[in-house]
Amino acid sequence: MTLYIDREKIMPEDAFAVTDESGQVVFKVISKKEKSRMSIFLYNSRGESIASVQERRSLVSSEYCVFFGEALYARIKTSTSLFAKSVEIDGVDGKLTVDGSIENSSYTVYKDGSPAGSLRRRWFENRKSGLAYCIGITSDEDAAFLVAVILTIEICVR
Repeated sequence: MTLYIDREKIMPEDAFAVTDESGQVVFKVISKKEKSRMSIFLYNSRGESIASVQERRSLVSSEYCVFFGEALYARIKTSTSLFAKSVEIDGVDGKLTVDGSIENSSYTVYKDGSPAGSLRRRWFENRKSGLAYCIGITSDEDAAFLVAVILTIEICVR
């Protein structure tokens, strides 16, 4: 499955749609900052709440918790080295890893060593904004979960 976000850039406080190849809305997203902490809300095409991401901070790091309803599905921890940003993702089904360039919005998310989803920021002549985000989801993965993880990386980590 391929999904698109017709935006040149995703902002920390934003509202936008995630569409399929035909332009139909699959998810609606609202991201906002409250009391200097990020929150992301993911809705289906009918406007029903699917998932949320809540930032939790300590003195030394940030952690982003992905919830589906009341259930915690993943914890995303960030770190920055001299050369790159990285994330650790602990999901309910095990660890996920990210390989590629987070800074350039070009990376793949792996589950058990196999690609589960990817993000690429590319120019599309047939997209509204020209420059768009392309999210690839492998057929056997949960699209809503991977969209929530990828958007957390884009909005909160980048």
